[in-house]
Amino acid sequence: MPAAFLPVVIYEPAIPQWTIVLSEPKANGLAPIASFERNCLLVILLSLWIVLLLSITQIRRSLIPPEQLQEGTRRIARGDFDTRVEVASRDEFEELAVSLNTMAHQRCAGSSTRSPRRLDNPSA
Repeated sequence: MPAAFLPVVIYEPAIPQWTIVLSEPKANGLAPIASFERNCLLVILLSLWIVLLLSITQIRRSLIPPEQLQEGTRRIARGDFDTRVEVASRDEFEELAVSLNTMAHQRCAGSSTRSPRRLDNPSA
C-alpha cells in the first residue's frame, strides 16, 4: 500500500510531534495505468483491423483491371475480334486496354481481306 507522510512541526516543547500519514490501496493508485494499458491495446488492435480491411479492399480493387485484360485477351485469342475491353483505372492498365482494343480493331479490319488464323495453329 503506497503511503506518503508529512511530519507536522510545532515549535512548542510541551506539544508532542505529530506525523500525518496518507495511504491509498495499491489498486486505486495503479488503476489509471491499467486502464491506459487496456485502452491502448484496444486502439492498437482496432487500428490493425482497419488497416487489414483497407488493404484487402485496395488489393482486390487493383486486381480487377488485370482480370478484365486477361478475359479480353482470351476472347481475342478465340477469334472474337469485335470484343472490347473496358478498363477505367486511369493508369497503365487503361492504356493497355486501349492498345488491346486498337489491336483487335485493326485485326478485325484486316481479317476481312485475309482468312482468319488461329493462334494455336499458325500454319492455317
